[in-house]
Amino acid sequence: MAYNYKTHICCSGQIYVRGVSTSCCGSSPYNYQTHLCCSGQVQVRGRNTGCCRFTPYNYQTHVCCAGTLLVKPVATYSCCGSVGYNYNTHICCGGVLRVKGPNNRCCGTTPYNYNTHICCGGVLRVKGPNNRCCGTTPYNYNTHICCGGVLRVKGANNACCGTTPYNYNTHICCAGVLRVRGANNACCATVAYNRNSRICCANRLFVKRGNNACCRQTPYSTSSTLCCPDGSLYDRTHVNACCCTYTWFNVLTALS
Repeated sequence: MAYNYKTHICCSGQIYVRGVSTSCCGSSPYNYQTHLCCSGQVQVRGRNTGCCRFTPYNYQTHVCCAGTLLVKPVATYSCCGSVGYNYNTHICCGGVLRVKGPNNRCCGTTPYNYNTHICCGGVLRVKGPNNRCCGTTPYNYNTHICCGGVLRVKGANNACCGTTPYNYNTHICCAGVLRVRGANNACCATVAYNRNSRICCANRLFVKRGNNACCRQTPYSTSSTLCCPDGSLYDRTHVNACCCTYTWFNVLTALS
């Protein structure tokens, strides 16, 4: 059945007159300014700000943990699974509640101090000068580089080509093949090239010669040539020339 969405609302196939603040709760319309929709049931909003399954509650006074409503004794109260806790004094790691102490991060279910340790792939290590992870191995980003899970001495390298580190200023990585950069600034499959003088169409290189785009595998100039979806090229003689599916035509003559 057709209806005017400005004046009516459709809830589960039933049409109702729309109020100023009308929404749907299952198949029933309700005013979301005065009521809440809790799991398909309309409840009086009052001072409540959310739902804990079917029960409305105020998040400033209560907390909903896995569908269980708990009184919030302090503002820093949160949930660890179905258990409430004070996150200033405790830490929840993978659903396991622990005394916080100096710990401020989790490594799986184990709490740890981020200032003294580092978690790499779920394995807890002493941090020392290390500030990154390569798999389960910690390393110092200033002295080493991790490429594809392989740790290498960094040297002048600042990028990765597969598992091989390289210097982005002197080399370029094309589809996993390392090339000398020189004047090249782009890749055509595994070949490096300069896009100012050449163009890559369908992984094949061509001298640019004024061409600035590809019509499938053929380079062409968008200012003088028209490319249709089937890859056909036409001389752009008329400003109004365009493609109708796969056939070129002139808009002015076609409509006359």
